[in-house]
Amino acid sequence: MKVLLNDISEAREGEIMGVLGASGSGKSMLIDTLVDRISKGSLKGSVTLNNEVLESKLLKVISAYVMEDDLLFPMLTVEETLMFSAEFRLPRSLSASKKKARVQALID
Repeated sequence: MKVLLNDISEAREGEIMGVLGASGSGKSMLIDTLVDRISKGSLKGSVTLNNEVLESKLLKVISAYVMEDDLLFPMLTVEETLMFSAEFRLPRSLSASKKKARVQALID
């Protein structure tokens, strides 16, 4: 059995978090585990959020996973890149102004 993380104290709401480490240290394994890209049958343990077990459906709603081989458009600003992503990730029923407000809140 390999422990991915143990006793991590906090990730604050509204902050961007990165996972850093040396090549082969398990960064991708950790993230793939959190977003259900690895069979649950091969894993033991739990992930909690505010002391409650975190379901992968909720994680997909409250976070975004940018794979290391994702391509970003270098000619776009950070705001334009986030708006591009918001158009695809957020519900169609959400107005453009509300999407823009969510992007601005993330940047602020």
